[in-house]
Amino acid sequence: MIFETAVTEPLPLAAELYDTPECKALVALCRQLQREAGDQPFYLAGRKAAELTGTPHRQVARWMKMLVVDKVLSLETAGRRHRASEYRYIAGE
Repeated sequence: MIFETAVTEPLPLAAELYDTPECKALVALCRQLQREAGDQPFYLAGRKAAELTGTPHRQVARWMKMLVVDKVLSLETAGRRHRASEYRYIAGE
């Protein structure tokens, strides 16, 4: 449901930095997860993001790192085995 909301609303401005529709959808998903989390960070498992965007999980992992480098996200807590990473969406609307 969160993903459906994310991809049916207008894309965040930060999504325009990226070429592929799948990466843009990932940015939109992160923005929506942050909205749902309020002031708290949100958890996002790479494999779940891959499933939702229809992208191989290794590509999603590269994109997540890129989003951190590009200051769209901040990595709050790195995931460990069987635990998702914790992020904040910091790019604004």
